[in-house]
Amino acid sequence: MDKLIDSQVKLEVEELTSSRLKLMLEGQFFKVKRTPLFKSHGGYTDDVLIKSDGELWKLDDPNLLVDRFRANYLIKEKSDALKLQKVLSLLFDDAPSQDQALVQKGNTWLMVQREWFGEKQGYIVTTDDSGQVKEINYTDQIKL
Repeated sequence: MDKLIDSQVKLEVEELTSSRLKLMLEGQFFKVKRTPLFKSHGGYTDDVLIKSDGELWKLDDPNLLVDRFRANYLIKEKSDALKLQKVLSLLFDDAPSQDQALVQKGNTWLMVQREWFGEKQGYIVTTDDSGQVKEINYTDQIKL
């Protein structure tokens, strides 16, 4: 069975070793690229997997990161939020655009990754009063 799978799908695994990622989040992060060999040889899919506490799971929602933040990571100022924006780009976006922006509204950080047909797309990050991240959501309609 392994030989059959190996002949039909090519897997490439890369550990994400960004120093920001390691300082901010617990666990090991891997980017897995799957390329089917039995059809068009061109299409592929990327996934990010997290290995933590002996388990491996797919990172398919940015809010899953909330429980992975190190206790000492807080968003106190814009530079802290910019670091998180870069980590989110690494984990979820292959190529953030020149339209990136960062706006703070109280305990909410609006992280614009790109603009698509006039709509600002990106992350809404909510913190508590101490700066601890409580929620991360992706939206394709950020209102600044």
